[in-house]
Amino acid sequence: MHDETATTKTKTSIPYLPDELVSEILPRIPVEPLLRFRSVCKAWRGIIDEDSFHREHLRHQTSSLLVAPWIGENDDDGPFASSTGEVTAAGFYQWDGKQQDAATLVHAMPNYHNKMEALHSMAHCDGLVLLPADDTVHVVNPATRRTITLPPTPNAIFRGPHQAFGLGHDPRSNPYKVARLYVHRDRCTPGGDTVRMGVCTIGKGLCWRDAAVSPPPHHFMPRRTATFFKGSLLWIVKQVVPHGSPAAPSFIRFRLEDESFRIVRAPPCTPKLDYEASSLTELRGELCVCAPRAAYDHAVFEM
Repeated sequence: MHDETATTKTKTSIPYLPDELVSEILPRIPVEPLLRFRSVCKAWRGIIDEDSFHREHLRHQTSSLLVAPWIGENDDDGPFASSTGEVTAAGFYQWDGKQQDAATLVHAMPNYHNKMEALHSMAHCDGLVLLPADDTVHVVNPATRRTITLPPTPNAIFRGPHQAFGLGHDPRSNPYKVARLYVHRDRCTPGGDTVRMGVCTIGKGLCWRDAAVSPPPHHFMPRRTATFFKGSLLWIVKQVVPHGSPAAPSFIRFRLEDESFRIVRAPPCTPKLDYEASSLTELRGELCVCAPRAAYDHAVFEM
C-alpha cells in the first residue's frame, strides 16, 4: 500500500505547463536548446514550427550581421582562380560586433554549388534567407538549420538571366511568398515578350502560379533581388534600355496581400543618384538607398 501511494504522488507531482505559458517562454530561448526542444513533444514542435513563432523569436534576439561567403573551385594555387566558374556556399556566419574579428558558423551548406554568373543577390525576411539562382531557388532558416528547395520555375526555355526574385511576408494571409519577376517569350508572336510575375507560397504545396494582374511594362534589373518593405517587394526599374527612351528613376512595387502593382517614383536627389548601381534596404523602419559615391565608398540616404 505504501508503494502504491508513493507511485501516485510521483505521477501527480509532474509539473504541467499550459500551452499559453510555453508560447511565452519558447521565443526567449536561444536557438541551440530550441532545436532540441522540438523533440520534447508534438505540441512544442507545432509551436516552434509556426511561421508566427519565427517572427516572435526574432523579435527577442539581438541584432547581428549574417555573412555568406562564396568559395571558388580552385584549379591552381591562386586564391580566386577557377576555370570552371563554379562556386560553393561556405555557409552562414553570424557576427554581432562583440566577437571582434571572429564570426560564428550557424549553418553549413556544403552541397550548395552553382555557377558564379548564375547567382542572384540574396534577400532576407524575418530571419529567412532567399538564395536564388538562374535554375534553383532555396529558402533557408539559419536559426533552425532548415532549407526548402522550391520546384523548378516554369518557362525554363527563357528563364536564365531574364528574371529577378523576392521574398516577403503576406500580412493579410500570414504566409511567406517568393515572387519571380520574369520575361515570358511568346515564340508564335513577333515581339511578343511580356513581363510576368510568378508567385510561390511557402507551405502551400510549393507550386508556382502567375499573379492575376500583369506587372507594369517597365524593364527591371535582372538578377537583382527585391527588397521587402512594409508588406511589399520593391525592384529597381532599369533606366537605360536598348531602343528606348531612358526611364525616370523609379521602383516596381508588388504588394503581397492583394498581389497588386504600382510604380513608385524615386525621390529627387542632389547630386543625382545612380539607382541602377545602388541597392535598397530597410533601416530603423525606413526605406533607404545605399548609393555609390566613389570607388569603395557608399552613402546611405533615407527615402
